[in-house]
Amino acid sequence: MWFVYNKVFDQGLLKKGGTKIRISLECLQCQLNQAANMAIKHIADNQDRALFFLQVLRETGNIDENTIAPVLAGKIHRVFRGFTNNSDPYGKDKDFYNQKVLSMEGEFEGFIESAVDRFLAAVKLAAAGNVIDFGAIPDLDSATVIGVIQEIMKKEFTSSFLVDLQRDLAAAHRLLYLGDNAGEVVFDKFLIKEIKKLYPELKIFFATRGKPVINDITEHDAKIAGIDQYARVINNGTDYPGTVLSECDRRFLQIFNQADVVISKGQGNFESLVEADRKIYFIFLCKCSYFEKKLGMGKNEIVLYCNKQVE
Repeated sequence: MWFVYNKVFDQGLLKKGGTKIRISLECLQCQLNQAANMAIKHIADNQDRALFFLQVLRETGNIDENTIAPVLAGKIHRVFRGFTNNSDPYGKDKDFYNQKVLSMEGEFEGFIESAVDRFLAAVKLAAAGNVIDFGAIPDLDSATVIGVIQEIMKKEFTSSFLVDLQRDLAAAHRLLYLGDNAGEVVFDKFLIKEIKKLYPELKIFFATRGKPVINDITEHDAKIAGIDQYARVINNGTDYPGTVLSECDRRFLQIFNQADVVISKGQGNFESLVEADRKIYFIFLCKCSYFEKKLGMGKNEIVLYCNKQVE
């Protein structure tokens, strides 16, 4: 059964004032492995690969135990873009997954159309789309993506936070939805469409990254997916694969602070926002060994979680 394992929250690991998501040995190893894989894939000369990796070590050598993985990843990818003089090395991959999911839009929307609870189905589908993540799964292929999504949609899912989210949306005037990855953004559109049907007066903002990083979405990707038909598309002004509030621009922060409800997609946003001072609903898949242990969950299980106690 695929569901939020509430024992984790009962243990207080992620409650208000609980344990911070800190950098771990697994995170360090994962990020450096990603850097090595990027070098092998995108840099032809072996000596240049070594020079790139040495530069990564220099640029990341001042991190400490309070550094979160999205900040470390952002530093590594900043080095990579500068070293290769390529501002968007995953651009073709992002275009591929945007178009691949769009080409199957009718099939995926069928999960919602045939569901008894359309809102629940839309949440599951949005979460399932989080599998499209080259940071967590660098050797991802489209067959794997489709298989994981289809499997997730077959499984039962329940969470006490689902009712809380619907209650808060019903009372809200402004929703800020924080996007994550290309391809995944089409699944976000399914949920946003369903929210708009249920709450037609709700003003919705959809936030992307400020610059390309890994396969995270930019405003361009969001508009390709058609998000702008249902929400105002903005960016957060940063090139981190997460939402690092201390680095976000003033316009984004104003919308973030004024929104009645914030929905956050993906592990990177979760890691960077779980201790934020405001209430946030997080939706993502548990995709790595660190989170499997941290959350007490299995691989590719859906997480729907709110960082503040219900008022």
